[in-house]
Amino acid sequence: MSTKIKRYQNKLNQLLEMNLSHRIIAIEKDLISGLDVYKTIPALDLAKALEVPLSAVDGSDPDSWSLWQHYRYVEIEPLAELFNKYDPFEIIERLDEERYLEISKTLTGIKITKMLVIDLLTVNECESIARSIAEENLNNEDGDYHSLMAIYNVISSGLSFQVMLDGDYTTLSELKSPYDERDGKFLKVWDNSKKYLYLEIP
Repeated sequence: MSTKIKRYQNKLNQLLEMNLSHRIIAIEKDLISGLDVYKTIPALDLAKALEVPLSAVDGSDPDSWSLWQHYRYVEIEPLAELFNKYDPFEIIERLDEERYLEISKTLTGIKITKMLVIDLLTVNECESIARSIAEENLNNEDGDYHSLMAIYNVISSGLSFQVMLDGDYTTLSELKSPYDERDGKFLKVWDNSKKYLYLEIP
């Protein structure tokens, strides 16, 4: 066993010797003080120590989803990147009829490039089209079109865990701890409406 593993295992054992309420208090104090005594404990082990219902996100008990706040979200991609996924006419079809006819007439009979189309659009039109595509992806029932995450708030505390999920809604692909939240490593899509769209899944 490596020194690093021994170190966090000792801290984990120290934490597990306490009852649950004292574990929560110990982590809260550690976060506030910045001493980070328990920060080396892997997020998964810390979650288990704080009795986070991981059965929801490992697929063993999907019914426990009700204990988590879970979200579907998409990133609003710049229009230049969307041209790698969509035909130019698929993109300009999202304009009102008058602008669509105007731009499609300009493009008739010439070689179409993404920069040419972007140059024909206003900044507001570019942003509106990108947002429209993001909204469609967000509302698409196919999991390939959006990403998933869930947040669990430890009862009677300010401690939260965040999981990033695969498209089946149950497979945990990444778990972040209260230390990650304090350090600004949680993905807070609700704080950046210019970059992300999201839906809370009931």
